[in-house]
This record gives sequence, structure tokens and C-alpha cells, in this order.
Amino acid sequence: LFAGMTGLLILFGLLFFLSEHLETSLRIEGIIKGLWLAVPVSFMCATSYTTGWAIKKKLDLMPLVVVAGLLVLTVALVSFILFHETILFFAGISLAGIGTGLTLPCLNTLVTSSVGPNARGIVTAFYGGVRFLGVAAGPPLFALLFDRSTCLTFGVAAGLTFLAALITFLFVHGSTIANPLHIEKGNDNQNK
Repeated sequence: LFAGMTGLLILFGLLFFLSEHLETSLRIEGIIKGLWLAVPVSFMCATSYTTGWAIKKKLDLMPLVVVAGLLVLTVALVSFILFHETILFFAGISLAGIGTGLTLPCLNTLVTSSVGPNARGIVTAFYGGVRFLGVAAGPPLFALLFDRSTCLTFGVAAGLTFLAALITFLFVHGSTIANPLHIEKGNDNQNK
């Protein structure tokens, strides 16, 4: 849950930062700005689709893919502290989209598959609420931190994604995924 909230908090915080950066530093506005804002989201969409397609038969690898995605996101955030050239900035934003795209599909499956069908609705609703809390908190948090320092902003963001990767690595395992066929058979046997 923390990793899902963190992933979307960082994504929407970065989109807020990108929008501000395009207008103030690069003087890009209007539809061209919208096209540039689509860059990280396009990378995220392409990576999400590819990850979902590739991982569906390897459920035990999902926690490692989540950790890898969060670490990619951490590297992208650290790159914003170290590099300030425009080309490297857009490479970092694209890398952030890839990291988010690796993380979210696997997290969705891990969260919704970690419980039986009777509890799946409430867990999915709670997970959706937590994710949207991240969406809502990202832009104001980034704005608050940017008033102090760009390095502080990306340092805090990188710290959050690294913490989410560490928590996922330590506490989430592929064996926590409930086997839907096994659950349904168990319920059928109980009904008989």
C-alpha cells in the first residue's frame, strides 16, 4: 500500500514539477507543453503494458519487479539532483515513467491477490483510496519542498521511493499471492 501511494505521489509531483519547469525555465506553453507532459506518462503506459503482459505467468517475480521499478524511480530522482542539462532532465523524467510503469501493474496484482475473494472488494477500495491520497499529496508536497530547495525536493522523493523499495523487499513475497483457482475450489468444497 505504501509503495502504491509513493509511486503515484512521486509521479504526480514530478508532473507538477515538469509543468512548472517547462513554463518557467524553457518558456514552453500550450499544446507543446501538453505534449512534453505526455512523455513520462507515455513511458509509464508502454512499460505498464509490457510488464503486465510479461509477468502474468511469473507471479513469484512480482515483488522483485516492484523493487526494481522503485529503484529505477530512485535513480531517476537522484539524477535530477546531479544533472541539470535539458536532455538529461528529459532522460530522467522518462526513466521515472519506466520505473512507475514497472511498479504499478505488479503492485495492483499483489494487493488484490493477497486476500481471498470475500475480502478483495474492501482491499481494492482501500488500496484505491491510498493511491489517490498519493495523487492528491504529490503536487502540494513538491510545491512546499521546491520553495526550500530543488535538491531537498528530489532528495526527499528519492528517500521515499528507496524506503518503499526496502519495505517491499523485506515484507512482500510472491508466496503471499492467493491462488484464485485454489480459493474457488476450496469454497466449492465448503458449499458441497
